[in-house]
Amino acid sequence: MERGGVAFRMADSIYFEISKIRPHRQRRDLLEVIEAMSRFMVVTSRSVVSAHEIEALLDRVAGPNPKPIRSMNYLDWGVARALGMVGGFKVRSSSGEDLTAAVRDAHPDGPGAFDLLLAKAELELNRNVIAGPAPDKEADLRKLGWNPTGGFEVAERRVAQEIEQVRRFDEDPRWRRGRIRDVVAAHEVLIEINDALSRGLSERGATLEAIFPRLPDTRRALESMPSFRCGSNPKDCIPPGPDASMDAERHP
Repeated sequence: MERGGVAFRMADSIYFEISKIRPHRQRRDLLEVIEAMSRFMVVTSRSVVSAHEIEALLDRVAGPNPKPIRSMNYLDWGVARALGMVGGFKVRSSSGEDLTAAVRDAHPDGPGAFDLLLAKAELELNRNVIAGPAPDKEADLRKLGWNPTGGFEVAERRVAQEIEQVRRFDEDPRWRRGRIRDVVAAHEVLIEINDALSRGLSERGATLEAIFPRLPDTRRALESMPSFRCGSNPKDCIPPGPDASMDAERHP
């Protein structure tokens, strides 16, 4: 690790778990270990991966999207990429105009110094996301709208959805006999990929019923996506290769 030959990549779930830790000292200790082991290398958000897989699937069965999805590396650097965002800093005017290039060119120490300034700022952001604010800074941050429990609501909602799914099985045990994977798959579509799937179909002027007229067609198509297969059956999870990345025109 010290030679830079090995890095243990982080995922969004790790950031969420760390955000639950309240003692600042414990989080500072974690930062030291995580920075040394990961160098803030990350696996991008599953929502990004699944959106790309859906677009690749729809490209194949319904034709190309007139609004192609933006490509993004699955293995990248920084908390923003772990959360499915581009990341980086921009300099903007009060009206929102991007002035980054102009400010960079006009920097008194040259563009290289400007790039270094932003790189250091982004590194500090990644460190502070893990370490959290010092106790004497929390009050000021709360006044600015900081809510350390905001991400917990998403996790709690997911837990409630899983409990509800168990209740459905308990109320009608027939689904446990031979159709359990179909039920889990339907739940996965509704919770995880419905928005991206609906958007991709709409942009192509297509419908799910038209491109997948039979249930076996739908099942095969959905299970051709590795992230969906992993979500509906964890035994099928396959770790990505070292160069894992794709866009709307390349298929898994």
